[in-house]
Amino acid sequence: MSPAHFDELVSLTEPHLPRGRRGPAAISAAWHIFAVLFWMAQGGPQGVIVGAVDVAQSTFSKFCDHVI
Repeated sequence: MSPAHFDELVSLTEPHLPRGRRGPAAISAAWHIFAVLFWMAQGGPQGVIVGAVDVAQSTFSKFCDHVI
């Protein structure tokens, strides 16, 4: 995926993601989408991605629901 395509994906999905100051909503839309796409591409356990993007497993699970 090219950077331009990723930016377009973020702009199309950002209005549908929750906004907030705490929890998973505090993470930018680009990070939400990047982390989930990275996890889906790896096909491995969420724990691997959690370590890579430095968020708690529960936080990652919460924002997976919004992206997937």
